[in-house]
Amino acid sequence: MHGVTTEYARAHGQPAQQVVWELAGAIGSLFLDGVPVIAFNAAYDFSVLHHEMKRYSIANGELPGGCILDPYIIHKHVIPRKRGNRKLETLAVEHKVQLDNAHTSKDDALAAERLLVKLTERFPAVLDVDAAALHEQQVQWAAQQAADFQAWLRTKPGKENEVIDGRWPVRR
Repeated sequence: MHGVTTEYARAHGQPAQQVVWELAGAIGSLFLDGVPVIAFNAAYDFSVLHHEMKRYSIANGELPGGCILDPYIIHKHVIPRKRGNRKLETLAVEHKVQLDNAHTSKDDALAAERLLVKLTERFPAVLDVDAAALHEQQVQWAAQQAADFQAWLRTKPGKENEVIDGRWPVRR
């Protein structure tokens, strides 16, 4: 997806434990400084980071508390009946958000921020709150979205016992 092969990562990358330590430290510092972190589909990235931190015995897998703003969860809340996928590339086109090189960290991050701004401008009655309040709303929205998806899945043959984890931003 990102064009980085295993061979390239081995030749030019850093040991995984070091990268996880540095990433956790950088994000943790932002949280401690009160800086919100914008992450599209944050549950994926923060769950991977959580499990990698646990694997390497870094802070028991826990980051300090902080605000995460997730345009994916927000979009699902303010536009719940959208047809089609909600990939960043798709939403960028739909909301006329610049995304030059999809799946590169810099451009994906910029597009996520731009999408968040567009959604805030379009839905100020819902989104014009401080970052901490919006973070807490997303916790509730993600849980409800997961419960709704689980209920829908359970109507499908063979999926009657399907369980969807609605914890956000970290799925355990």
